[in-house]
Amino acid sequence: MSKNNFEDELFGDLDIGQEVQQTPVPPPSLSEVPGFKTLSEGSIDTLTGSFSKPTTTSIKTALKEPPAASPIKWIVVGVTLLLLGTLGGLYGMGFFDEDVTQKKPKKTRRGVGRKPKQLVYLQTLPKGASVLINGHPYGKKTPLHLILLPNRHYKFLVKLKGYKDGLWLLKTKISPIAPIRHLIKLVPKPKTKQVTPRKRDDSFKNGEGWVKFECFPKKAKVKLGLMKPKTCPKSIGIDGGTHPLVVELGGYKTFRKNITVKPAQVKTVVVRLKRLKGRALRAWRRRQRNLRDRPSPPRLVANRDAPKRRRRRRRRRRRRRRRRPRGKGKVVIGCRPPARVYWRGRNIGKTPLTFKFPAGRQIISLRGPRGMRRRVRLIVKAKQTIKKSFSFRYGKIKFKIKPWADVWINGKKIGQTPLTPQKLQEGIYTVLLKMKGKSKRKRVRVRGRQTSYVFHYFN
Repeated sequence: MSKNNFEDELFGDLDIGQEVQQTPVPPPSLSEVPGFKTLSEGSIDTLTGSFSKPTTTSIKTALKEPPAASPIKWIVVGVTLLLLGTLGGLYGMGFFDEDVTQKKPKKTRRGVGRKPKQLVYLQTLPKGASVLINGHPYGKKTPLHLILLPNRHYKFLVKLKGYKDGLWLLKTKISPIAPIRHLIKLVPKPKTKQVTPRKRDDSFKNGEGWVKFECFPKKAKVKLGLMKPKTCPKSIGIDGGTHPLVVELGGYKTFRKNITVKPAQVKTVVVRLKRLKGRALRAWRRRQRNLRDRPSPPRLVANRDAPKRRRRRRRRRRRRRRRRPRGKGKVVIGCRPPARVYWRGRNIGKTPLTFKFPAGRQIISLRGPRGMRRRVRLIVKAKQTIKKSFSFRYGKIKFKIKPWADVWINGKKIGQTPLTPQKLQEGIYTVLLKMKGKSKRKRVRVRGRQTSYVFHYFN
């Protein structure tokens, strides 16, 4: 049904052109209301003047269709969407990004910019090795890409089965520039034949076992049972049973112990010899001096007058002894570092020192800081002045710590184990070991031209 037909059916009987006139309704008279005064006709006309105008409404205006939307609005909307799409594409391509080189670093609350970090490429040959950084295992295996902090010390320990451990020490710079590339070539372990003990044999009464030795120092001589002494052998095969063990070295206490070895058993023995001190050390030096100065035994003479000849030789030696020279001589003594000088058990002064000694052989003792000690022999001539300068010798300290530790010597940090032997002047030093909240303090004496060991195991 069309629109015109629908309107004819609804409004066919009505004359739309005619306007409906509504007659105004006069308001009630106020004179009829009780309690009010009557007004004049003029005032009543003014009050009811607004109601006297007729109001007309048109049916055409009620049935009029709404105006059509203007096409200009749709054009503006389309242009706006097009501009927004163009701006979004340019932003995604980075058209509005600032230049990185000209961009200043963001300041933190304290006003300090972020620190640049160091990029490290670590490779091993062969690949697939596990890495420990400062003693802590790293989850991935080589090759690795690492990001490290600047101005730090790092210790990389590389482990791979069948190869020796690789070590790399790195200190990053304060302002890293370029990435660091490092290659660690792992060395294969030498193929060692495992010492397998022999099986029990009927030819032996008690069977046979093996004893492995670890000696400190390594030059110690080992004697097990009735065998000849050897210089710290790695292993010795011996019949089962109890055997006496003797480990000795000049200047050290002799180690004695009975060892029981069972058939087809491998037993490990660790021996740490202790140095002689005090009277025992002086007695050992006296014995060595006597052995060195002892004359060779006289030859045997096949006649009856041999004992008499020996007595005559001894008498002649006594007569030939020289008399001690008389008088005194001056000695100028210097030492580095300065030390106190002791002669015949008394302190005669501190270096540099000039002192008059009796002519002849004299022995003086120098005592410096940190327990430094040294004995010196002087030959003094009467009415003469001699100059002598001395210095304390250097020794080494080796650290054998398990699993690892940070090391301080006399309050100065040396580093983290494993460490190279530390070269120090002879004396007494205080060593501090720390590992994850645990600490151990030890006193170590360093002797000239010798190596001292520091052993400790953190549980």
